[in-house]
Amino acid sequence: MPLTSTEATDRARNLLTARSERDKQRRVGPSGLGKCCDLCLAEDLLGIQRPGENEKTPIAPLLGTAFHLLCEKRSHDMEWDAEVLVEQPVHVGDVGGYGPIKGTLDRFDVKATEVMDWKLVSRKKMQLFEHLHREAMWGGFGLITKLAGAAQFLQYYIQLCLYGKGMQDQGYETNWVTLLLLPRDATIHVVESELTALRMPFDRDLAIYALGRAGLIYKKASESDDLITDLDSAPECFYCSKYRPLHYMKG
Repeated sequence: MPLTSTEATDRARNLLTARSERDKQRRVGPSGLGKCCDLCLAEDLLGIQRPGENEKTPIAPLLGTAFHLLCEKRSHDMEWDAEVLVEQPVHVGDVGGYGPIKGTLDRFDVKATEVMDWKLVSRKKMQLFEHLHREAMWGGFGLITKLAGAAQFLQYYIQLCLYGKGMQDQGYETNWVTLLLLPRDATIHVVESELTALRMPFDRDLAIYALGRAGLIYKKASESDDLITDLDSAPECFYCSKYRPLHYMKG
């Protein structure tokens, strides 16, 4: 049931719906370069706002932001003498014609040479990612590209590899990238049993490929008179499958 609108409840609601600096960011960052959909990435690079997207305040990313703030504070309080960099600004590279791609990585463990990224996801998504991780570690990432959920999993992997490239460019040895997963829909579950770490090898070539792909898409989009005609929409793209007419799904 919606809250009754009173002066007090409106003030409380405004705390949750206020836009953070990250919410206001319009430039594409490392998290966006791994999108499977050429069309959506082209729109992002051109600064085109898609109808139906980011018009309200989704709860999942709100919880994620709050969790990141908690981890950042605890790290500063508890790991001040450890070789761990938290909320580290990183320039991961440049996209031709568009400019520099910058972001902020969650954790970099200097001693372990490891990029780490917190993700709050559903328990169902955690199980899916664990399955995809097992398959990729056994047969390679090419084996999982057509599997359900792979588009988002690979987008996260590309994001981490871009951060790894940025840290390597700063002179840090980088060998591993890790997704740190916690379920956001847990009730009686505890961190000790539910925290899942999906460790993967750092791939600098993949990061360079992602930057090059974005450059080609940006060039094509900049010269296009009709993005929907000239750029492919991926069948597994969440936005396109939800909001775009079926005949646009050329994939």
